[in-house]
Amino acid sequence: MYKSAAPISAIHYANADAAVASLTFHSALGGGGEIHFTRERLRPSCGSHDLNSDFVYTRHLARAQYLYGTRKQIVCLFLAGTIAGNAPLFERLTG
Repeated sequence: MYKSAAPISAIHYANADAAVASLTFHSALGGGGEIHFTRERLRPSCGSHDLNSDFVYTRHLARAQYLYGTRKQIVCLFLAGTIAGNAPLFERLTG
């Protein structure tokens, strides 16, 4: 029989409320059969006791994409971010 390491009474639910914003920029240029496309996004989010959250954290996530194409396409992607504080698991693992 399997025995749990923690008693069931130790399991609890936690609020993970957060303020989230997003800033996105798109740019597309084309001419002579060439296409240049860029997309940049900055997504800050933060959890606080003032928002009734059990997690206090700040997260910044930045994404950038560049596409160049004629008949074939070249795509470059960039992803960077940082988390300060105690973030919930889904904030740590999602991009």
